[in-house]
Amino acid sequence: MNRDQVVDLNICVSSLPEARQAIIGSAANAGIEGEDLWAIVSAVFEACVNAVTHGTKDEATPARLMVWVDTDKYKAVVQDHGKGCPLNTNIPMPSPASNRGRGIPLMNLLMDEVRFDNNNGCRVTLTKYLNSKDKQT
Repeated sequence: MNRDQVVDLNICVSSLPEARQAIIGSAANAGIEGEDLWAIVSAVFEACVNAVTHGTKDEATPARLMVWVDTDKYKAVVQDHGKGCPLNTNIPMPSPASNRGRGIPLMNLLMDEVRFDNNNGCRVTLTKYLNSKDKQT
């Protein structure tokens, strides 16, 4: 399949609205809609928020959002320059009374594949398969 990179954006706190619009636009332009669109926007934006919250020191060291779309999948990579990712990413959803801790569980719930790598910061790769036969169970 022909894969096209459709987003390559530096992100910091002040550019989070632009990142969200880039995620929405890249998915919508690929014809993604409904629950898949909602899942992609929610999970990828959460990764962006985590990157600028936990992995960037200031606007001089922004995180980076990259998106590729092809006919069978939407793939986003969010890279920051922080201390790295948690080693155990099989984290349960916290109680409703908790103020934090839903990001990684939501990413895992909403996307078909989520991979965390520690390499000069945290790199999160999120994949959503667009054809039901390719979806992971």
